[in-house]
Amino acid sequence: MLGTWRGFEVKNGASGKFDMGEVDAVFNETSLLLKRGDGSKTVYAVSTTQGDTFVLSNADDDKPIAVVNSLIGNLKYTTAMGLSSYGNETFPDSFGLGIKANNSMNFALF
Repeated sequence: MLGTWRGFEVKNGASGKFDMGEVDAVFNETSLLLKRGDGSKTVYAVSTTQGDTFVLSNADDDKPIAVVNSLIGNLKYTTAMGLSSYGNETFPDSFGLGIKANNSMNFALF
């Protein structure tokens, strides 16, 4: 996932609430810079776990955030990835289940 991905925060909170906020996600070997459409920026340290999962930690509170990523679509000229998290140490089983769950954060990145 190295590089810059542009996408949308498609859900943050209860199932059925779709905020559609624009984000840029800049991944390097050890960190993620998340830039939101409102100009706010957050830097997370990234720890790879296994398979399609990773853990983010924010220097402000050092609370681990478990994230699952899934391939949403492999189009001719682009790849779409979905990120889903409950905002704590528990991994969602998949991006699809994260979208359906209450109190989850979900991003679609291209």
